[in-house]
Amino acid sequence: MNGLQISLLGHIQVSLADQQTIKFPTDKSKALLAFLAVESSHPHPREYLAGMLWPDLSNEAALHNLRLTTLRLRTALANTFQAPPSANIPSLVISDRKTMQFNPELEETVDVHRFESITTAVDAHTHNRLLECEECIQKLVLAMDLYQGNLLREFSLKDSLYFDEWLISRRERLQQQALDSLASLSNFYAQLSMTIEDPIVQKTHLEKALLYAKRQLAIEPWRESAHRQMMLILEKDGQREA
Repeated sequence: MNGLQISLLGHIQVSLADQQTIKFPTDKSKALLAFLAVESSHPHPREYLAGMLWPDLSNEAALHNLRLTTLRLRTALANTFQAPPSANIPSLVISDRKTMQFNPELEETVDVHRFESITTAVDAHTHNRLLECEECIQKLVLAMDLYQGNLLREFSLKDSLYFDEWLISRRERLQQQALDSLASLSNFYAQLSMTIEDPIVQKTHLEKALLYAKRQLAIEPWRESAHRQMMLILEKDGQREA
């Protein structure tokens, strides 16, 4: 789907060509799409999805709510992304009587998958030291451009413990990947600044190092290693009082 973007790192947003943005009819429809988009590697039984989102209801009532939520979600998508038949726009969610799955052909539209793909590639790349591999550093810069906040920031379903448990687990995993990437970027630019004689260029690198250290603390304010990074960077920049 050309131009489709599904952003889940930060506040959830589904947009087409950076113009139209879907308004989710309910929080459950938002949670359903987010779960399917992140866990897109295989189909999910309808009974599992219904039980996860409506754990306090009977199986029959939960399945009814799942059907209704799916219909509302598809209606909202259709109303937002109106296109002529010749556009041949594929469905976001494919399903049958027993299962549902996010369309695997559209995985690259999801920022979570792009972020994980980049960080996995960096981990798998053969290099002596990450901080000496400029190719991997540039990939981490791209990854952190994607990471606009924790997964589904400030979102939860108070009546769906199983969904919230899944969300917390995935959020923490992605958050750790982001923190590790930010630490590497901060160290890289701090070290790079020491190899530059031009004071203007040196300061530019130190500013980048400081930015990535601050981004760590925005995610995890009590992260001691990031505080140490900040102090070392400020000292190198001549800001001892700060």
